[in-house]
This record gives sequence, C-alpha cells and structure tokens, in this order.
Amino acid sequence: MELTDKVCLVTGGSGGIGSATALEFARRGANVAIGCREAGKEAALRLKSQVESPGRKSTVVPGDVAESEQALELVKGTVTNLRGLDVLVQFAGGPVPGDLTRVSPRA
Repeated sequence: MELTDKVCLVTGGSGGIGSATALEFARRGANVAIGCREAGKEAALRLKSQVESPGRKSTVVPGDVAESEQALELVKGTVTNLRGLDVLVQFAGGPVPGDLTRVSPRA
C-alpha cells in the first residue's frame, strides 16, 4: 500500500500493535499522528522519534477515544499539526483484561 505523504492517525499508538502500525506507515511514506492516553505519552514520544527517523513528520496527540470531546481533539490535533488526515486506525481500548467467562456484556 502506497502511503507517501498521507497523514495517518493511529490511536492506541504508544505500544503494541499501534506502535508497530505507526512505524510501518512511516516506512511506507506516511506522516503519523500518535494518539495516546496521558499514561502512554512517554512511550509515544519515544515512538515519535522512531517514526521521524526515516524523514517523516510525526506528532503525539494525547486523548482518550472513550471520551467524545477528547476523540475530537485527537482529530483536530492531527489536522492542525500534520495538515490533514487521510487514514484513521483505531487500536485504543483493546480487550477487557481478565477471564473471558467473567466479562459482562457491557464491558
């Protein structure tokens, strides 16, 4: 997939599959916004420098996608800092931790 000069926002980008996706997008030529909760900001800042190493632009945009106002700020921050938004990948809010047999339908 060709992503040269596309702007990608990866939520949950401070670790795991999200950070691997951000790096792959940068490798394919994209500029990457890394969405994360405040708790993941340090890891996201380290990832930002890796994303930028192949000459791409990156920004860290803190926010919790479970809160609609913060989710909107993730998008606004991406558009403001990277001049647009072409691709959104949502990795935030992974599976509920614990025993699957004890998870309620509302979890």
